[in-house]
Amino acid sequence: MTSNPPSLEKGIAISIVLYHPNIHKLSRTLFHLKEALRSSEKKTILENSSLFLIDNSIPPLDVSILETLIKECYFGSNHPIHRTFLKTLKKNVGYGAAHNRAIWSHSYPYHLILNPDVYLFPETLTAFREYAERNSDVVLITPMVFSHDGTLQYLLRRDPSLLDVTLRFLALFFSPITKLKRYRIYECRDVDLHKVQDSYLMSGCCMWCRTEALQNIGGFDERFFLYCEDYDLSRRLRTIGRTVYLPHAKVIHDWEREMARSPRLMFTNIRSTITFFNKWGWKIL
Repeated sequence: MTSNPPSLEKGIAISIVLYHPNIHKLSRTLFHLKEALRSSEKKTILENSSLFLIDNSIPPLDVSILETLIKECYFGSNHPIHRTFLKTLKKNVGYGAAHNRAIWSHSYPYHLILNPDVYLFPETLTAFREYAERNSDVVLITPMVFSHDGTLQYLLRRDPSLLDVTLRFLALFFSPITKLKRYRIYECRDVDLHKVQDSYLMSGCCMWCRTEALQNIGGFDERFFLYCEDYDLSRRLRTIGRTVYLPHAKVIHDWEREMARSPRLMFTNIRSTITFFNKWGWKIL
């Protein structure tokens, strides 16, 4: 007796954009993704998946290294249920633009945007799927995020003003700014992160999205090369449905704040911030 093939409706696409990634972190990301998919598969919450690894690196990453990681840390390249696709772009098209290559490449009902330094807890995908299925108006879900040392990361944001983003930029160099009430309110440190929250701007490190909603808004706005593309996506998605922070979905974000050490990334951040305000309006205070 042959079993029925896995249902597309119980599947998910996952996209991870690579730019000279830390291979150790990427291996952990793939391993924890595999364990979360296995956990959901056992409960018939998710039955199949397609992982898209999109390489923005210049020069491109050695494909043999990625294939080894897929074999040793993930399901391998020829798995019948959990498939993997490597996309080498041979140029850096930007974070959102690279994810868009995957968003338009499948017909699954859900799409997970994931960074190569984010480690899912085993029940995270199950929590995402069950909440989305119970709430048809939800188009975006983000998890509770921890640092590798177990401390909570405050990644929700209120809609920013120029003052807010200026304080956040200065806080990279003058840590006492992080104690200011205005700074803490912008970072939603007054919000109870142990409860479901709606309609904040959300981090792109881990976003569970309804594919139809993503495609309806045109995916990421490719004018944002890096930074602010996730806040822009949050704002556009919440015009067509609920955007939800879900605390019982959990991940570890092994983040290093590279911008604080890179003038090039600082400039990129400033340019993206200007693009964001030009698009959504300049609010000074």
